[in-house]
Amino acid sequence: MMMIFGGLTGACWASFLLCQTWRSTQNGPQPARSYCPACRGPIAGYDNIPVLSFLILRGRCRQCRAAIDPLGWYGEIAGLVDGSLVIRQPPSVITFAVLLSILAASDLYRYSFTDGWFWLGAAVCLVCDWRSLHWLPALLVFGAGILPVRHHQLGDGDSEVITLAALLFGLISVLVWLLIASGLGIVLILMRRGDRRQPLPFLPVLLVALLVLLSI
Repeated sequence: MMMIFGGLTGACWASFLLCQTWRSTQNGPQPARSYCPACRGPIAGYDNIPVLSFLILRGRCRQCRAAIDPLGWYGEIAGLVDGSLVIRQPPSVITFAVLLSILAASDLYRYSFTDGWFWLGAAVCLVCDWRSLHWLPALLVFGAGILPVRHHQLGDGDSEVITLAALLFGLISVLVWLLIASGLGIVLILMRRGDRRQPLPFLPVLLVALLVLLSI
C-alpha cells in the first residue's frame, strides 16, 4: 500500500513540477488553468490525470488534436517509479530525491537552476542526516570536480549536487550512481536524432540513475 501511495504521489508531483517549470519559460500572461500550448484551450480535469490521460488521448489534445509533448508523460512515469521506490527510504534519501527532482525539472527546461532552491534543499537534507555525514568523501568529490567545472566539462550545479550526495551517502554509493548516470548519458546521446553537440541536461540523467540505483 505504501508503494502505491508513493507512486501516485510521485506521479502527481512530477506532473505539477514539470507543468510549473514549463510555464516559467513562457513569456506573457498565461491562463490560470492547465491549457494546451497549441490551441490554448483549457484542459479538463479528466484529461489531466498523470500517466493515464496521455495514453487515453493517444498523446493528442482532445480539442485541436495537436500532438502533446511526451516529455511530460516520461516525467510522470519517472515520478511514479520514483515515488514507489523512495517512499520506504530514510528521510535523507526522500529529501534528496525531492530536491533532485526540482533541480532536474529546471535543468531540463532551462539548463540551470536557482541556487536558492539548492541551498534550501541541501540544508533540509543535512538536518535529516547530520549525525552521519561523510565529510572526507565530499571534499574528495568537490576537489575532483574543480577542473571539469573550470573547463566547462561539468556544470557548477552538477558539481554541487554530486558533492551533496557524497556528503550524505558516501563515496562508494556516489561512484556507483555516477557510473550508472554516465552509461545512461552515453545511451541518450547515441539515441539523439538531432544535433548531438547540443548539451545534455545532466541532472535529469542523475535522477533516473538514482531510480536505477534504488531498484537494485
